Amino acid sequence: AGNRYFVDISSNTATFRLPSAYHNKGMEVHFHLSIASDAEGTKDLDIFTDSTAEYIIGAGFDGAGVHDSTVADDLLRIDTSAGAAGGGDRISLVCDGLHWYVTEASALTAGAFVSGTATRS
Repeated sequence: AGNRYFVDISSNTATFRLPSAYHNKGMEVHFHLSIASDAEGTKDLDIFTDSTAEYIIGAGFDGAGVHDSTVADDLLRIDTSAGAAGGGDRISLVCDGLHWYVTEASALTAGAFVSGTATRS
């Protein structure tokens, strides 16, 4: 719990599947785009839950706008198609044993946060 990950999306989209909320009550995770990710405009950071019945809930700020994920979203993405990523863009989450909650999310570019349903295979 409390792990901090510095993620480089300069070469590839990075995808993280969160551990089961049921077994990780109180767990916190923090994702930061590394300086190598600065100005990346084609790769993304995807974070999604272990199950479609677990959600990522809460608000983040991107380019001075507010993005709010809904109670049906199990994916949160820093999507660079809206504009280049900034080194230091970040997402922090905490688990209550049922779902994951955004405790902090900030991105340089307006429209950078996208939430929805993850594709699982």
